[in-house]
Amino acid sequence: MGSYATPADAIDVAVVGDSAYVTAADAGLLVLDVHDPALPALFTQIDTTDVACVTDRYGGLLTSDVSDHVDFAQLEACMAGPNQAVDAGCSAADLDHDGDVDLMDYLRLQSTFGYH
Repeated sequence: MGSYATPADAIDVAVVGDSAYVTAADAGLLVLDVHDPALPALFTQIDTTDVACVTDRYGGLLTSDVSDHVDFAQLEACMAGPNQAVDAGCSAADLDHDGDVDLMDYLRLQSTFGYH
């Protein structure tokens, strides 16, 4: 088993097939080629500054530019997180109609209005 020196503290890692996805503090997301476990190699590094990354069981990795803080601030007051009941007055912020206000609703706002 080999090792890879990340440019910042490794926070978490997930291995899928021949790829390892490493969250590395302020260095973003690293994707490593681990087809040879003795010699892991960097495939790409993704700068996650101003990017919300959300994963789900079926849809894979979704990203959204959150640098437009005006839009984000409007939803932030209603955000309770996944599986948290929507407060009265915030039902319009539940853009995906799943009963909560979370980053998935923000992603829907971004895609609806063409922000990337």
